[in-house]
Amino acid sequence: MAKTSTSPGKAIAERMALADQRFIGVLMERGQLTAAQAAKAFETLKKAKAVKLDAVGGTWSVKHGAFLDREVLERAAKGAVKNPTINPRVWPQLFKTKTAAVTAWEDTRPGFDDKAQFLPAAGGYRIVEGPIAPAMARKLISATPSSSAPPRENKAKGVAKAPARKAAKPAKCAMPSKKNPPIMSVTHGKLRGDIYPSGKQFMVIIPGEGPNGGFDTIKQASTYAQKRLAEVAKNPSPLKKAGKAVKRLLAKVQGKRNPDNLAAEQYEIFHGLPSPEVLEYREKVHVHKHLWAAGTLVALEVANLAGDRVMVLRAPDPDHVDFNDVVMACFDEGSPDENGKLVCKQLYLRGGDQSIPLDELMEEFGMNEDDVRDNMVIGNIRKITYRTFKNFESDGEKPIDFWHPTGKEHAKGVLPILVYRPLDPSMEVVGGRMKIAPKSLGLGASPGIVG
Repeated sequence: MAKTSTSPGKAIAERMALADQRFIGVLMERGQLTAAQAAKAFETLKKAKAVKLDAVGGTWSVKHGAFLDREVLERAAKGAVKNPTINPRVWPQLFKTKTAAVTAWEDTRPGFDDKAQFLPAAGGYRIVEGPIAPAMARKLISATPSSSAPPRENKAKGVAKAPARKAAKPAKCAMPSKKNPPIMSVTHGKLRGDIYPSGKQFMVIIPGEGPNGGFDTIKQASTYAQKRLAEVAKNPSPLKKAGKAVKRLLAKVQGKRNPDNLAAEQYEIFHGLPSPEVLEYREKVHVHKHLWAAGTLVALEVANLAGDRVMVLRAPDPDHVDFNDVVMACFDEGSPDENGKLVCKQLYLRGGDQSIPLDELMEEFGMNEDDVRDNMVIGNIRKITYRTFKNFESDGEKPIDFWHPTGKEHAKGVLPILVYRPLDPSMEVVGGRMKIAPKSLGLGASPGIVG
């Protein structure tokens, strides 16, 4: 069969043409312009060097958000535009973490190439926007009083409650799928809500909650998602805080009493006799010297051992958190099969924030205090989602979320088990029949995880 290919030059030209069309659409919406006026404004902005092109991503961005103001775009449509006066400004809000400050900035100025600095201040972080040296920015912060609450938060409660919604008759919704991807995502720290079209309306889906529909506009859905995520943020994040159960466990293990004496007391309670000696063991544990990364972990769908409850554990999103919090999905270097070919079969979760909220597991997953121990069996892993680059998806230029249902193909229903160690805290994948599929000649790479 003949194989067709597209020249790199033609592909780049098509990508740039698509970028132009998208940006002209943005100008039409922001400036309330016709297609002809938006095209003229686009040319004016390019001549003024007020926009720049990301040739790899195929997107245009303005050098400052002020260039997208309606008045500026109207002047640009007439062939005249001036650089807006940009004065440094300090946000009055004080944010607890740098991540919270960055998230608030990105929520306010999406898609803009504005310059901003996120600098430490007394009790948290402040945002300084505009062209200014860091040293002068710090002086400006010290001279500008701060408010204790970040945007959209209630000073008394620390969070703005989402408005109560009236119960509506269930509507037929186009549920999320590859054919119905989210049209917009809203983040709050490490939390994320996706907005999907639902007929002529829109619905919001937040992990761990059912779909919330009935929004007439994207703005209504976005506002609800922002406020709902702020409410959820008050509770321990799905993979962030260990909860009261772990604190009790740590209190038992890391108490002020001598561990040797504690062990001797437990020996005597069990045997009714004092411990006659202390034995010291040295164990050898095999550790792979090298692992390779299949991608960043996005989520694990886990069913409890009874099989009557399912929970999705979401890992910190690499697009919105520090790299040190990102969990990597890795595989071993491979071991020979019966034909002598190397096969990678063991999935490892390495690095990042792997903590699981045990209080939430006990409330919603059917677990209790008796399940809390050094090595806990959480349940059967039914699906693994990871993010990576593949040469056969978007020419390897964009990260894609791949999901793998376990127990399929040769696995014949055998599922891997998720084990959790709260004292580390860390997760481990045990058993199952997963492995990396061999390289496909048609794809030029392995299709991914099978089994």
